[in-house]
Amino acid sequence: MICRFRINYKMEIRLNRSFLVVLIAGLLAIPTDIPFSWPSPELPKLYSNNTSINPLGRSITESEDAWIGSLLFLGAIIGPFPCGYIAEKFGRKPALLVTAAPLSISFFTLAFSKNINLMYFARAIAGFALGASYAILPLYIAEIAENHDRGALTQILNIFWAIGNCLSYSFAPFVSYKLFNLIAAVIPTAFLVLFFLLAPETPYFLARGKDDAKIRQSLMLLRRNPSQTQITAEIKEIQKQIDNEENGDLMDIFKYPNLQKAFLISSVLLASQELSGVGSITTYLQLIFEASDSKMSSEMCSVISSVCIFFASIVSPFIVDRQGRRLLILGSLFGLFVSLFAIGGFFYIKDFTTWATDSISWIPLASLILYIFAYNFGISSVPWTICAEVFPNNQRQNATMIISIICWSISFFVTNFFNKMNNLIGMAGSFWMYSGFCLLAGIFSLFCVPETKGKSFEEIQEIIKSRSLFRYGFYKTKK
Repeated sequence: MICRFRINYKMEIRLNRSFLVVLIAGLLAIPTDIPFSWPSPELPKLYSNNTSINPLGRSITESEDAWIGSLLFLGAIIGPFPCGYIAEKFGRKPALLVTAAPLSISFFTLAFSKNINLMYFARAIAGFALGASYAILPLYIAEIAENHDRGALTQILNIFWAIGNCLSYSFAPFVSYKLFNLIAAVIPTAFLVLFFLLAPETPYFLARGKDDAKIRQSLMLLRRNPSQTQITAEIKEIQKQIDNEENGDLMDIFKYPNLQKAFLISSVLLASQELSGVGSITTYLQLIFEASDSKMSSEMCSVISSVCIFFASIVSPFIVDRQGRRLLILGSLFGLFVSLFAIGGFFYIKDFTTWATDSISWIPLASLILYIFAYNFGISSVPWTICAEVFPNNQRQNATMIISIICWSISFFVTNFFNKMNNLIGMAGSFWMYSGFCLLAGIFSLFCVPETKGKSFEEIQEIIKSRSLFRYGFYKTKK
C-alpha cells in the first residue's frame, strides 16, 4: 500500500483514502481521551508532600481531588454548543479544527501551573474539547464512510481513544508531571496541521449547498479508485436523502415518533456508558488499586489495564461490521455487569466482614481488567456510532449535541460524588449500583436497539419509522 504526495498536497492513493483520513482524525482522539485517565497517575503525585513531584508544593484535599476529576465533564457539557453550531453552519471540518486548540492550551497550562485554580481551568477547557470532539468526530467519520465500512471506521476511533488511555496508565506514572503534559500538548498540534492539509469536508454537509463539484471533489478524495459513474450515483443518493429532509428544528426531536425513538435509543445507550461508572473508575483507577490492597503495585496494575484497553479496541473494529452493533453492546454490558458485581463483592468482604482477603486479592485486578476490556470492546464507542446513524441528516447534529450534554452531565455527577458515595454506602455499594445500571441497559438493548450493520442512512430511517420500539431488538439483517 503506497501513498505518494505531490507538492500541492494532493495525493495519489493506492489505499482507501477515508481510512487515511480516519487515521489523521485519530490524532485528535488521542489527546481527547488522555484527560479521562489523566487523574489516575497524576492524583497520587498531587497527594504527595514531596515537592519534587508535586507542582503545587502541598497535598491536595479530597474536595480538590473531586473537582479535578469532575470539572472535565462540566466543561464537556458546554463544548457541544459552540462547536455544534460551527459544525452545522460552517462544516464538520472547521468544527474539529476548533476543538484541537483548547487541548493544547489545557496541557501546556497543566505543565506549568503551580496553582490549583489554573489546574481547574485547564481541566475545564480540556472538557470543552472533549464534549465537542465526542459529538463531532463520530459524525464526521459516519458521513465520509461508505455503508459497508462505516461501523469499522467509526470503531477505529476507539483504538485512538485507547492509545490516549494507555499513555496515561502506562507512561505517565513513570515520567515527571511536567514532561507528560508537554508531550500530550504536542499531539493536537500535529492534528491541526495534518487535518487542515489533507482532510476534506463531508459530502453530506456539502450536499446542503447543492454544489455537485465540491461533493464530487470530496468523494474523489475519499473513495478508492472511483469511476465517474460511481461518484455520480453516490452524489444522487446523497442529494436525494438531503432533498427529502426538511430543515431540522431542535424541538422536532421531541415531536415526531421516529425522532423520539431514535433519541431514546441513543440517550439510553450513551447514559449507560456513564452509569457504568467509567468516569469515576478511569479517574481513580490507581487509587482503587491501592484501596484494594493488591499485592501488585498500583502502577503495574494500571499498565496491565492499559494493555487490555488497547487489545479490546483493536478487536472491536473487526467484529462491528461482521457481527453487528447489537452483539458488541450486549456482550460489553454483560461483561461490565459481571466485573462490577465481582469487585463490589470483594470490597463488601474486605470492608464489612472479618474474613481475610489474602486468598482473593486477585479479584480487584481481574475484575477491573474484565471491566476495561468489556467497556472498550463495545459500549465505549458503539453507542456513538449508533447515535450518528439513527437520526436523519437534518437532525443528526442537534440530537448529538443534546445527547452529549445528557451524557456528560451524568458523568460529572458520577465522578464528583464518587468519594461521597463511597463514604455513604462503601465501595461495594457504589460498584453494585453501577452493576445494576449495566443490567438494566442490557435488557433495554436486547429488546429495543435495532441492528444497523451495513445499512445506508435511508434504510436505517425506514426501520426506525416502520417498527415498534420493542421490536427493534428482533430485527434481522436481510441477507
